[in-house]
Amino acid sequence: MERLALDRLARPRFVIPCLALALALSACDDPEVEAQTLPQTQLLAAVMTPSEGPDTDEVAREIIHDGELAQRFGQGARASDGDSDSDDDSVEPEGLRPSWTLVGTTEAETHFADLDRGVLMFVGEQRFTIGEAGELVAAPRKAKSKHEVVGSWPDNAWTVRMRYEERAGIYMRMAKWKGNNRWVPQPIRDLPEDFVWAYEGKWHEFATAFWGSVGGRGGYLLALEDYDNERLLFRRVAGKNFAPVPLDWDDTRGSVQDIRELPSGRLLVFSEVRGESTFENKVVERAPCRRNCEVETLDLPSVVSDRSYGRMVVRGEDELSVELRNNELEISQQLLSRDADGWVVDASPVDEGDFRELAATANVGLLAVVGVGEREQLWQRDAAGAWTAIALPEGFDALTEGASLDLDVTRVDDETLWVAFNGPDSHAVYALPADLG
Repeated sequence: MERLALDRLARPRFVIPCLALALALSACDDPEVEAQTLPQTQLLAAVMTPSEGPDTDEVAREIIHDGELAQRFGQGARASDGDSDSDDDSVEPEGLRPSWTLVGTTEAETHFADLDRGVLMFVGEQRFTIGEAGELVAAPRKAKSKHEVVGSWPDNAWTVRMRYEERAGIYMRMAKWKGNNRWVPQPIRDLPEDFVWAYEGKWHEFATAFWGSVGGRGGYLLALEDYDNERLLFRRVAGKNFAPVPLDWDDTRGSVQDIRELPSGRLLVFSEVRGESTFENKVVERAPCRRNCEVETLDLPSVVSDRSYGRMVVRGEDELSVELRNNELEISQQLLSRDADGWVVDASPVDEGDFRELAATANVGLLAVVGVGEREQLWQRDAAGAWTAIALPEGFDALTEGASLDLDVTRVDDETLWVAFNGPDSHAVYALPADLG
């Protein structure tokens, strides 16, 4: 039996072993365990090729779901390709019917870290990732939740933690995942003494306002406010490229809310300008440069003004999507996107739905988990900004009305997406091609 290799997972209609991840695996008992190969217990099928016999197609039908299904969202039934004896005359939405490849089943709720790319999978209390040979391996438990790891795994993954102490200041601790399978604390170097008061016990104590983001050109990017000189200073931590040059910043540009560097090197600074009774949200864009940088201040759509910025997903060299969070309802029902022709706001493609998980697809698209109550759906946003429903794999496409369904998504690499399905009685991970068409 060969290992479950990642390159097989990207090939629709190819028979692969279906691996059940058991929480009782002894290799995962140690909370500080170093990465090791996950024992391949409970294999449900052997690796087979189309030339190995007449039973291949039957095995393939059990393990590979090629997406020739239609999903009736919220109706609790799978559509038929032909005539049906059912009395249900509900109209199903048009949608994509992708090739689904079963990666494996799990015995507990399964989620992914909020990464731009790569796999850090949470199965109950255990963590798994993909090893160098494409096999599933156990990962150390230093990350306590899916929201604590950002960046791309394993080449540029970070944990950033904050704490506030009254009469002291804001403290930050940042660590980068290293190739020798451990988190390494990262000091911030070359800062003026009056910006960081101390670096003790792996914690930085800041004396000024600051914002952080995974660097689009590597490392972790920090922006610090230089009040005296009315500018923002930038530092790239553990990155090979230079940090952006300082950006002039005065009251006319408002107060900084968030920052993001895109892979092209374009720098985005989100800000809020307050008036006596109104406030406006803007984004300051600076094109990639080393000197004489072109800077543009743009007004964002008015709906942004009473929202906060949530998860940000880079979709291409210069494309980005950001959840707009309704702080009163504590959900994100709008999405702010930077497309080729400017900034736009999308409402949820489902009435009363909210965005819960996001992952970039090929061709600057976006895969979104949209939920209504305890039932979640998959939708694709293409390069033109059009939304299309995605049919779910067999078994999860025909849940009874009112049954809960929890989903999560991650971009594995250039060719593959993974989707975790958590139903009432089963949990599984499926692979999708990153280019959904």
